Amino acid sequence: MGLFIKKGKLNNSGFSLVEVLVAIVILAIISLPVLSTFSNAAKINAKARRTENANTAINNIVEEARIVSLDDLANGNGKYNYQTLGTSTDTYLVADKGQQYFTGVDGEKYFIRTRFNGNPYNSNADAAAGNKKTNNDINSAGLSVYADITSSNSYVYRDDSADAEAIKYFSGLRKTAVSRTDLSKTIDVTISIKEKSGSSNYFTQDISVKVTYKYITEAGKYPDYTDRSMDMVTWEFPAQVTGSGTSTVYTLSGELKNNVKNMYIFYTPFQGEAVSGKSYTDIVTEDEMTSNSVSTERININYDYPSTYSLTSADHVIKDINVYLFEMEKVVNTSTVLGSPVYKKMGTNISNVYINGVSALSSANGTTPITVYSNIDKWGEKNSALTKHVNNKDVLYQMTVDVWLWRDVKDQISDIVDSNAEPTAEKITTLTTTKED
Repeated sequence: MGLFIKKGKLNNSGFSLVEVLVAIVILAIISLPVLSTFSNAAKINAKARRTENANTAINNIVEEARIVSLDDLANGNGKYNYQTLGTSTDTYLVADKGQQYFTGVDGEKYFIRTRFNGNPYNSNADAAAGNKKTNNDINSAGLSVYADITSSNSYVYRDDSADAEAIKYFSGLRKTAVSRTDLSKTIDVTISIKEKSGSSNYFTQDISVKVTYKYITEAGKYPDYTDRSMDMVTWEFPAQVTGSGTSTVYTLSGELKNNVKNMYIFYTPFQGEAVSGKSYTDIVTEDEMTSNSVSTERININYDYPSTYSLTSADHVIKDINVYLFEMEKVVNTSTVLGSPVYKKMGTNISNVYINGVSALSSANGTTPITVYSNIDKWGEKNSALTKHVNNKDVLYQMTVDVWLWRDVKDQISDIVDSNAEPTAEKITTLTTTKED
């Protein structure tokens, strides 16, 4: 039987040009979102890296500012160049020596502006709220991760609603509303450091805050209001011991970990602060408020410590016991027109602050282990008898550092330097912290 082979026709046609083009178009459509995702991710990563580098630059500036005085920074005695902007005396361009830009990680250049604000207020109160709402709380007092008030080295007191509670208390006793000028307010803060009984190297620290409101219109008629007074938890700690034998040194300091605690007082100016010759409804100027106000409030900061310790002792040293007195923003309605409130800031008169019974204005406040820092107006200016580094001449500044890319602002640099103009470019980042000086 013969074999028969059927010959078929082979198909060698393949894809047409149209089919190939259609496939390419479809592939492009599908790929575009994927490529866009990669592109966006690259941009986000670049922005994150730029922000991280900017934060590193800020940290370098802040760390130097913490250990170098403002005078030395401004005079070029630090690592970086500080150039004042416009007519400002507290705002600087911070840059490499001989340049107007700051070189960061990987050689990226930045424009960095730094402000040291020693004023008592950071921002206006919210007048639109129609009440005494304020902006200055613990978080806006210039504190940040660089000054952690929740750490084990700190005591904190704040008196947010104490004034209103006192007014309500006396109004209830009197059976009619009392005026804020009917009351006086005194805050007594006592810091006591004592050697622990039976131990030569362990100490206790006690802090009490006594807040007393008195009805002064008819003295003695009503019991004082003291409900906001408090005793803080006793703290026990050892002195730091260095050296040995006759060279042994014992140190107590608020700058040491697990040693003396520092004290933070967030204080609201007394609403009854009055000005001689003015009533509550009168318009009160800033100068009248801070220089001519009568003594309806007083802040006493008292302290005691073992007599065997001193700031100048060779072997029993006590130093850097810091008290931070933060004046919070308070506004009152000074308008006489119903429905048209005019909100006026209230401030603490520095002459009403006493340290161990001596006015903060007195030159008798010499060098002691206790240093009181404050943002109260004129704190570092009123007492001309004190030198720069003596108690009560120290000031707590709010330090704000803003960062832009140099390439985005270099065309504006002349205007920025000459008039302290605000850069129009987008800011990379901002950090707010504090500086003691």
